[in-house]
Amino acid sequence: MKYNIGDKFWRVSSKLNWNSNKIRMTDADGIEWYRYPNGKNTYSIDKLEIVGKLLHSYEGNSSLWMENEYVDRYAVRVNDGHLEDLYEEDIDEYNIFDSLEAAQALVSKMKKEE
Repeated sequence: MKYNIGDKFWRVSSKLNWNSNKIRMTDADGIEWYRYPNGKNTYSIDKLEIVGKLLHSYEGNSSLWMENEYVDRYAVRVNDGHLEDLYEEDIDEYNIFDSLEAAQALVSKMKKEE
């Protein structure tokens, strides 16, 4: 699928927040050790807006696979802030949606599955 400058997407990210409380234990040999309990996941939705298409120019003999590899790469602005580059395949395959409602639905589903 081809995208245009100005297209907007929403990316769902999850992050595990570790609990900082140590659980202290002593094994059968009297060795004391500890572990951290698992924390809760936090979810965020980033707004992505395509602000440019990254093109490569080739001089001399270049192989066709090299030209095709970099054709569909976009510059995206994240949450109206910094820029990232993103491949077209990333937009098509990962937790990136063309509507905010679809992204929110995935977050709700992920929260229920915890």
